[in-house]
Amino acid sequence: MPCAVVDVWRAGGEGGIELAGKLISLIHNTPSQFTYLYDLDLPVKEKIDIIAKKMYGADRVGYSVNAKMTLNCVQS
Repeated sequence: MPCAVVDVWRAGGEGGIELAGKLISLIHNTPSQFTYLYDLDLPVKEKIDIIAKKMYGADRVGYSVNAKMTLNCVQS
């Protein structure tokens, strides 16, 4: 794993250039393993429920009246 000395406290932006270069190289040369937690065709409310449960360990999601109204507009 690449590493770099970072001294932005003393050197400002110049102190982070080596790290920035290494990060850019990693981003460009490492294949992404990104996957969505949910099917992109699901309604917004179902996507929120899946994110809350899988990422944050929620048992359920509660919605305010305004949120419910907004979700109904988005899903129409």
